[in-house]
Amino acid sequence: MENRCELVWATTGESEANECLAPLLGLPQLAVVTWPEPSEEPEPSALPPGLTRAETTTARP
Repeated sequence: MENRCELVWATTGESEANECLAPLLGLPQLAVVTWPEPSEEPEPSALPPGLTRAETTTARP
């Protein structure tokens, strides 16, 4: 079975997880989910209430 998943950091600390947590857990540098800044006016979305769209970026050491 082909693996169709990618392990990423999805923390509010963003790229700091690669610096602080990855070495402790024996993990390589991982892509980081970048959370959008909250806005006062919600955007129209096709997502169910409570879910947020985020972008994934690749962190480089």
